Amino acid sequence: NVYLGIVLAIVNFLTGCFSYYQNARSSAAMEALQSMSADTATVLRDGQLKKIDSTQLCRGDIVKITAGEKVPADVRILKSVNFKVEQSSLTGEPDEISKTVENTIEHPLEAQNLAFFGTLAVNGEAEAMVVNIGDFTVIGRIATLVTHTEAEETTLTKEINHFIHIVSGIAIILGVSFFVAGMIIRDGNFMERFVPNLVFAIGVIVANVPEGLLTTVTVSLTLTAIRMRSKNVLVKNLETVETLGSCSCICSDKTGTLTENRMTGSHVWCYDKVHDIAPRTFDKSKMESASFKMLHRCAAVCNDASFETSPENMEKLLWERACVNGNASDHGIFKFTVLAGEKLVEDLRVDYRISGDGTEHPGRVPFNSKYKFAANLCINPEKPGIIEFMKGAPEQVFARCSHIIEDGQRVAITDKHKQAFSEANLHLASLGERVLGFAELELDPEKYHEDFVWNTEDFNFPLEGLTFLGIISLVDPPRAGVPQAVAKCHGAGIQVIMVTGDQPATAKAIAKQVGIIKSKTADEIAADRGCDIKDVPPDDVNAVVVHGDQLKSMSDDDLKFVLSHYRDIVFARTTPTQKLRIAETQKELGKVTAMTGDGVNDAPALKAANIGVAMGIAGTQVAMQAADMILANDDFSSIVNAIEEGRLIFDNLKKSIAYTLTSNIPEITPFLAFVILQIPLPLSTVLILAIDLGTDILPAISFAYEAPELDIMCRKPRDPQRDRLVTNKLVIYSYLIIGYMQAAAGFYTYFQVMYDYGFKPSGLIGLTNKVVYEFDLDNMAPTVFPDVDKKKIDWDDNGSGKLHICGRVGPRDADDASVATIDSMPVFEKCSGPIFTFYNLQQYCHEKTATPAAQMPSEAQLDALLGGKWTYDQNVGVVYGRDKFNRPACDAMPQATIALDGQTYTLFVPYGVWSQDGQDKIDDATLNTECLYWTRSPLIEAVGEDSTSNDGGVPVCQSTEALKYAQSAFFIAIVVVQYATLFFCKCRTLSLTMQGLANWFQNFAVVVESSVAALVVFAPFMWVVFNTRPLEGWHICVPAMPFAVFNYCFDELRKYFLRQGVPNLKAITGASQTRFGKWVYKTTYY
Repeated sequence: NVYLGIVLAIVNFLTGCFSYYQNARSSAAMEALQSMSADTATVLRDGQLKKIDSTQLCRGDIVKITAGEKVPADVRILKSVNFKVEQSSLTGEPDEISKTVENTIEHPLEAQNLAFFGTLAVNGEAEAMVVNIGDFTVIGRIATLVTHTEAEETTLTKEINHFIHIVSGIAIILGVSFFVAGMIIRDGNFMERFVPNLVFAIGVIVANVPEGLLTTVTVSLTLTAIRMRSKNVLVKNLETVETLGSCSCICSDKTGTLTENRMTGSHVWCYDKVHDIAPRTFDKSKMESASFKMLHRCAAVCNDASFETSPENMEKLLWERACVNGNASDHGIFKFTVLAGEKLVEDLRVDYRISGDGTEHPGRVPFNSKYKFAANLCINPEKPGIIEFMKGAPEQVFARCSHIIEDGQRVAITDKHKQAFSEANLHLASLGERVLGFAELELDPEKYHEDFVWNTEDFNFPLEGLTFLGIISLVDPPRAGVPQAVAKCHGAGIQVIMVTGDQPATAKAIAKQVGIIKSKTADEIAADRGCDIKDVPPDDVNAVVVHGDQLKSMSDDDLKFVLSHYRDIVFARTTPTQKLRIAETQKELGKVTAMTGDGVNDAPALKAANIGVAMGIAGTQVAMQAADMILANDDFSSIVNAIEEGRLIFDNLKKSIAYTLTSNIPEITPFLAFVILQIPLPLSTVLILAIDLGTDILPAISFAYEAPELDIMCRKPRDPQRDRLVTNKLVIYSYLIIGYMQAAAGFYTYFQVMYDYGFKPSGLIGLTNKVVYEFDLDNMAPTVFPDVDKKKIDWDDNGSGKLHICGRVGPRDADDASVATIDSMPVFEKCSGPIFTFYNLQQYCHEKTATPAAQMPSEAQLDALLGGKWTYDQNVGVVYGRDKFNRPACDAMPQATIALDGQTYTLFVPYGVWSQDGQDKIDDATLNTECLYWTRSPLIEAVGEDSTSNDGGVPVCQSTEALKYAQSAFFIAIVVVQYATLFFCKCRTLSLTMQGLANWFQNFAVVVESSVAALVVFAPFMWVVFNTRPLEGWHICVPAMPFAVFNYCFDELRKYFLRQGVPNLKAITGASQTRFGKWVYKTTYY
C-alpha cells in the first residue's frame, strides 16, 4: 500500500509536469499565431506614412485612422472626414459617435475631438495625434482594475467535462460498491477488512478513470496550433477548432477569398466601344480618344492608390509593383492609369487635388457598402469651380447619371445608351470580371466654391445628374486550389454559398469557375427549353443566383426555402445587413455556418455565425475582433484546412477514448471475480496503475499525432446535438465488445498460469475466504506423516523460513500467543497438468550453494510415500510455535521414520525437518527463536553429508508466488491485446492497410509500451514495487495472442462491412453500399 501511494504521487507529479510543458508549448504556438494578426497603425514618420506595430507608437505621433481599423491609442483629432467610432468597449453603447476637430463638451469621455484606444472606426477617416499609450490610456487604466474574468466554456471543454463527470461518477459508484461488498463478505476484524477493501476501491476507481485523456487533449491542441500556423490560420481559442469539424455550410466572400484579390485591368467600355487594356498589350494610342482620355482622368484622380516607393519595388514592371493605400480595385485601376505614363497621372493628381490653401482636395466621400460608390471633390484646373468624380457599382453610378460621353461629346442618355450600357456591363461581368462605372459632374461655381463647407455625411451637394464616362473591368482570377477546396467541401457534405457585393453576372461566372455552381440556373434551363422561366419546375433547379434586391423583398420563409432547397447558391449585390440575416436564418435551420467577412459592417454577421472568419490581409481590425478565426493569407482553402483540423481533433479524441476505455473492463473484472468468485485477485492495483499510466499512456497520447483518414472529408458534418464525443455506441463498442474480449484474454492467461503451477480453476473459487488459522489448539492434535500432505500451511516469502512479524501469523491474531494450524486444502492436491518451474529459483524459492544438491525421490517414490497426494507448489513441514503459557505447541506430535531405498528418512518433530540417517541439520539459533518457523524444503528434504543447504534441487514454491506469476501474466496479456486494439483504433472506418503505420510517435509508443511491460515483469528492482515475477516464454504472449489476433480480425471485418454502409466511400475504397453494411454502420460506427 505504501508503494501504491508512492506510485500515485509520482504519477500525479509527472502528469502535472507534462501538462505544464504541453501548455507552455501551446501558449508559445498561440503567441506566434497572435503575431500574425497583431494590431498595426498607420503613422507619419520621416514625412511618410508607414505601417507599424501599435505597440511602437509614442506620444505626439501623427496617425491616420480609416474605417475598419481599431483606434491604436488615445488620440486627439486633427482632421476628420465623416469619421465615426463605435465605443461599446468603453461605454457599452453600440451607437456610432461622430468625431470632429472641434469640441463643445468638457467631459473627456464624451469629447468630440478625442478617440480612445480599443474603440472601432466604423466610418470615414481621420488624422490624429497620440496623447496616451499603453496602461495610460483610458482602457489601460480600467484594465489594471480587473482581477478576474470568467471565460465561457467551449464546446470541446463541455464535451470533455461531460465525459469526465460520467466516468468519475461510474468510478466512484463502483469503488464504493466494491468497498461495501468487501466489508460485508470478508471475515476478520475491522482493520483487517478496511485496509484491503480500501485498496480495492482505489483500484476500481483508478481502473475507470482515463488518466491520459487530458494530456491527449493538450497535445492535440498544441499540435493543432502548430499545424494551424503552418496553414496561415489563427484561431483565437484553439478549443473552438473542434466546432469547425461540425461545420455544414460556408458562406464565403468572393473577392480575396475565392479569388486572388490581385486586380488587373482587362477591358474599358466607352460608349459603344470595348478596349483591351491588359498590361502586356496596352496601346497608348487609345489615349488619343477624347472619351477614353476623360475616363482615364477620372480613374486617375478618383483613386487613393500609389506605388510603394522602395527601390526594389520600383525596379519591377509597372503591373507587378506593390501598391499602398486603397483597396485591390484601386490598385488595379491605378496600374491601368499609369500605363499611359506615370508623369501624366502625377500631373493630373496635382492639378485636381490641390485646393486653395495648398492642402488636399476639399471634399471626399469614402466608399460605403450601403450606397456602393465613392466620390472625390476636386479643384477644377481648367475653369473656376469644383468638379466631382465618382466611381462605384456600374448600375448605381449609371442610375445617378443623366448624360453620357459619346465620341467625346456630352449627350443625354437615351434608351439606346441604356441598352448598350446593360449589354456591355453584362458581357464583361459574365467573363468573371469586376466592373466599375465612372462619372463626373462640374458643380455650379457660384454655389460650390473653395470656401463652401462640404457635408459628406448628409450630402449637401448634388449626387445626381452626373455624366457617365464609361466602364473599367478588372480581372481577379480564382485562387489556385480553390476549385479543389470547394470540391472537397462538397464531398464532405459542406455547402458552399457565395455572398458577395459584386453584381450577379460576375458572381455567377466566378462561382462556376470555382465549382460553387455546378448545375444550371432557372434562366439557363428556360433558355435551353425555349420556355418562360416561370414554367421551369422548382424541383428541376438546383442552382440559384439571388440579387440583393430580391433578398430584400423575401420573407423569412422564402429565404429558408432558398437555403434549404437549392444546393448551389450565390447571393450577389448583398449588403452587410443581408449577410447578417443569412447567418441568422442558417442558424434557425440548424446548420453550423462559417461566415467570412473583411469590412466593418461585416462584424455583426461574423458575430452571428457559428464561426466568424475574418481576412488577415484585406480584413479590418473590427472584423478581426468580431471573428473567431483569421485567415492570414485570405485564402478559402485555409478554411477547408481548418475544418479538416477540427474534424481530426474530434476524430482522434474519439479514437483515444475508445482505446483507453477498452482496458477498463479487464481492469475492473478481476475485482468482480475477487469479490464474487472469491478467487485470488488476478490483477493488483499497482499493476492497474502500470497499465493506465505506464503502458497505455503514450499509446493513448499517440492518437493526437494520427494523420486524418482518407475518408475524413468524405463524411457528413457532425451534428453537435446528437454526435457527442462519447456516445452509447462508443461505450458499447469499447466496454461490451472489445473490453470483454480483452478480459477473456486476461482470465484465460491467469487460469492457465495458475494451472501450470498446480492450481486447478475449480480449486481457486472460494479460496480467498478459506480460514487458514484457528485459535483452538485442538487443531494441533497429533498427526501422522501420511496426512501431512493434505494440509495447507501459512507460506512466507522470507528465504530463511521465518515470519516477518512475531505475534501476527496471518489474517487473524491469537491473543497473546502465535498459534498456527494445518488445514486441509483440496487445491493443493496433485493435479494432472504440467508443472512449470519458477525463474531465478535462487532468490524466490531456495538459496542454492555451490555444493551439489542431494537427489530428490522420484515421482513414483513420492506417490508411494504420500499416497498420491502431493504437489510441487507446496512447502510441507510442521510448524513450531508456543502457546500462551510459552509451551511448545507441537510437543505431542510423534516422529515419523520412513525407510526408502535403503535410506532412512526421519521427520523431526516439532522441528519439521527431514534429514538423512538421523543427522539433524537444524541449528540452535533456529530452535531458540520466538517466531514461527518451518522448512523451506520441497516435500521430502534429502540432505547430503557434504551439503550445507537444505535444497533438494526441486523447483517448488509457495502459493503466493504462483499468484504473482499469474498476476504478471494477466498484466502482460492486457498489454498484448492492447497492441491489437491500438492498431485497429487508428481507423474508424478504413482498414489499417489503407491508413498505414506512418504515425512515428505511435510506433515509438509501442516500443515504450513493450519496454515498460518488460521492465515491470523482468527487472528485479521492480518486483518489490509491483509484486511481479519473470514469466516463462510460453506465458508471455502465447495465451493472449489468439485473443489479440481475433480482436484485430473481428474489427477489420466489422469495418469491412461498415464501409459498405457509408455513403461517398466508393471512390476511396471501391465498396458499394449494402443493406447489411448500412446496419453495421448504424449500430457500430462510433
